[in-house]
Amino acid sequence: MLDAVIIGSGGAGLSAAIELGNYTDNFLLITRCALGQSNTMMAKGGIQIAVGANDSLRKHFNDSLAGGNYKNDEKLLHLMISKSRGILKWLNELGMDFDKMDDSYDLRSCTGISEKRVLSRGAETGSAIMKVLLDRIKRSPVNISINTSLEGIKKKKEYFLLKTCRNGRDGLIETKNVILCCGGRSNDFARQHKMGTTNQPCTSSGFYHSLRVLNLAMRDANSFQLHPACISLKGPLLGTPVPETLLSLGGMFYNKTGKKIADARSKRDILSKQLLKIIRNNMGIKEGLAYKSVYLDLRNVFVQNSVDSLKSFSNFLNKLSRSGVDPRTDLIPVAPMVHYQNGGIAVNSRCETSVPGIYAAGEITGGIHGTNRLMGNSLLDILVFGNIAGRACGKSITKRRIK
Repeated sequence: MLDAVIIGSGGAGLSAAIELGNYTDNFLLITRCALGQSNTMMAKGGIQIAVGANDSLRKHFNDSLAGGNYKNDEKLLHLMISKSRGILKWLNELGMDFDKMDDSYDLRSCTGISEKRVLSRGAETGSAIMKVLLDRIKRSPVNISINTSLEGIKKKKEYFLLKTCRNGRDGLIETKNVILCCGGRSNDFARQHKMGTTNQPCTSSGFYHSLRVLNLAMRDANSFQLHPACISLKGPLLGTPVPETLLSLGGMFYNKTGKKIADARSKRDILSKQLLKIIRNNMGIKEGLAYKSVYLDLRNVFVQNSVDSLKSFSNFLNKLSRSGVDPRTDLIPVAPMVHYQNGGIAVNSRCETSVPGIYAAGEITGGIHGTNRLMGNSLLDILVFGNIAGRACGKSITKRRIK
């Protein structure tokens, strides 16, 4: 009988595993793909942490509350932001280096924030964070099962029975605790609504059915976020979101006739609605693209900003150029695509769900971001609450042993 099983090897799952390892080694981490292959790995823009001279935790809280349309769980939001500077210290100890200008962090802006607050590592912040987490995991005696999907959870009297499938073979696992860090339903939602998505599949439909059978309390379960500017070119860049830190430097949107329809400084939910309205009114473009789209104009960004200030985006911009669109001279076809599940499983400040023994962290949970997440708060969310879930579960295991 295992003490715990962690589902998912993105930022939340790896953080939970690192923390849980301080209490027990009798646990298993299962992941449906290769270790670390996750939506965290694809996060581009950065992580919000209030370290600027004129910034504060209060400003970060107020910005996030307004961004979430004042529908956030304020206790969870406050907890996340209060732990943010500790997470920065933890990441630095793991070996994470964020971009700096001289000896200070090169803080960036994005929509919805009152101060420059986004720490980044080029335009590949998620993969850089995942690298240090994976390095730490690989130095630990963590039992891992890759290519293993969770098909369902059943509650028994003293334990949980997990139905899994690995390489086409069904399996059963008995465990006293479960930590759900397996991401959201964005991919499923996009498929159902015939939309594009930035996300890969996370879990099976059977898994979600088992959650309903368990009667786990949910919050804003049907609230999803669209990223307003995702590449709609057919090929490897399809679904790639244009980093919001880049958009905020002066991006503009145009319809098929060349009329300006929006700038990039509106909140994600508002901007996405504006662009979808244009597309649905047949004022978008479609020929040769995967989805009906609008034009994004970044040409002025290169006029208004220095080469050095754009250096961190060079990898993304070069990939775009190799795909046949030079952002310095060309308009870029983009479309709003399903990006994030705002709602999900309801948790408390210890990441406990309504079913004792089941914990949850990351995108699968609801409440922290209200009905519209600000860019940069997702990476903070998964690290803060991944740590909390692993620690809370570990303490529970220790208490049982003492009894």
